Amino acid sequence: MKNKVKINSFIKTKEDLELVSFSLGKELEKENVIYAEVRFAPIDYTSDKLTSDDVIKSVLNGLSKCNLKTNLILCMRRGANYAYNKRVIDLAYKYLNRGVVAVDLVGDEERYPFTDYQVLFDKCKKLNIPVTIHAGEVTKRDIKDIIPYTKRIGHGIKIHNDAELINLVKEKKILLEVCPNSNLDTNNAKDYTHHPIRKLYSIGVKVSVNTDNRVVSNISLTEEYSSLINF
Repeated sequence: MKNKVKINSFIKTKEDLELVSFSLGKELEKENVIYAEVRFAPIDYTSDKLTSDDVIKSVLNGLSKCNLKTNLILCMRRGANYAYNKRVIDLAYKYLNRGVVAVDLVGDEERYPFTDYQVLFDKCKKLNIPVTIHAGEVTKRDIKDIIPYTKRIGHGIKIHNDAELINLVKEKKILLEVCPNSNLDTNNAKDYTHHPIRKLYSIGVKVSVNTDNRVVSNISLTEEYSSLINF
């Protein structure tokens, strides 16, 4: 994987980043959200004319114009090289408690196991940078390795049929950041009726409801809750 992946070629300037961030904040306001943690991969938006500091400051500036409290979670990528992910940690440390509250690891969990990135999370622990890690949507392989590093796991639904992992997650008070519609989109749940969030919640696993990617899944947080209620 190249170090610079242009997720959206239309977002090229500080003004673009501010506008997109502001627009997201206004959308969340309409849903009566009072606090949001916005996660994205800042290195993907850097260029010869846009530094990583420019990216962070522009996103924070855009969100600051909205009437809700926000913070950023900076994403490392499975499949990216060490230098790419180390830059994310450096940024998180620089802006920690100044608009950034954590780092995340996202991407193809089947091809790239957590153990390939464990040294990076050792650095986060040493620097006291909180982490949340995407895992357990496609495979439960990484869950045991992740738990010593975090109190939150993005997705995590694959533990639903594993009593040992369920007990471990409950014992360590791990929160699963569940994204129901996204799980349907990736064929990791059949539909809302069969989604494991209900089972996990009913047996005492801590869960939250999230949208994952509002644009890709074409869904709002309100719609996520409505869909769960209706089923």
